[in-house]
Amino acid sequence: MEQYAKEEKQIEEETNNLLKEIMREPKSVVTGILTYDGKVLNSPTQHELEPYIPHLGPFTKRCMLVAKSLDPHAEALGYSMWTSFGTYTIVFGEEFYAFARQDPIVMPIIAPKPLEELSETERNERLEEEHKQLMRQEKEKAKEEAAIKLEILKKEQLKRKTVYEKEPFKKVEKSEDDITEEESVSSESSETEEEDEGETAEY
Repeated sequence: MEQYAKEEKQIEEETNNLLKEIMREPKSVVTGILTYDGKVLNSPTQHELEPYIPHLGPFTKRCMLVAKSLDPHAEALGYSMWTSFGTYTIVFGEEFYAFARQDPIVMPIIAPKPLEELSETERNERLEEEHKQLMRQEKEKAKEEAAIKLEILKKEQLKRKTVYEKEPFKKVEKSEDDITEEESVSSESSETEEEDEGETAEY
C-alpha cells in the first residue's frame, strides 16, 4: 500500500512538472481542455490553465492502458509526444476516453473532487482562484479592447495625414471679377470718407 502511494505521488509530481514544462514550450499549442467544472477552453493561455494546476491528479495505469489499446504509440503518451507534436489535447475526467478515440495525443488527468465534496477551506481556495482567473480575463479583455481602439485611432490619423499630403490646402488666387469688385468697393468707401470730411469742414 505504501509503495503504491509513493508511485502515485511520483506520477503526480511528474504530471505537474510536465504540464509546467509544456506551458513554457513556445511551439506547444493546447487545442482544447475539458475542465473538471464542465468548461471547454479552446487554445487557453497560461493564465487560464493556472487555476487548474493545483487540482491535477496523477496519471493512472488504467488510463495509460486504455490509451495504449486505442493507439499503439501511446506508451510515449505524456512524454515524447509532447515535444514531437505541436498540437495536443489535455482532458480532465472520464471524458478522456471519448476524446482519446478522436485524438490519441491526449494527457489523461483525473478530475479533482467536486466543490460539494471539498472542505470549507479548500472550497474557499478554489473559489478564490476562480475569481482571480476571472479578474485576469477581464483585465486581458480590457487591454485587448484598448489596443483595438488605439489601432483604429492610428489608422484614422494616418488616413487624414495621407489625404492632406495628397491634397494640401491651396492658396486661393483671386479672379479678375473679385479684383474689380474689391476696387469698386474700395473707391466707394474712399468717396464716402471724402464726403464726410467735406461736410465736417462746412460745420
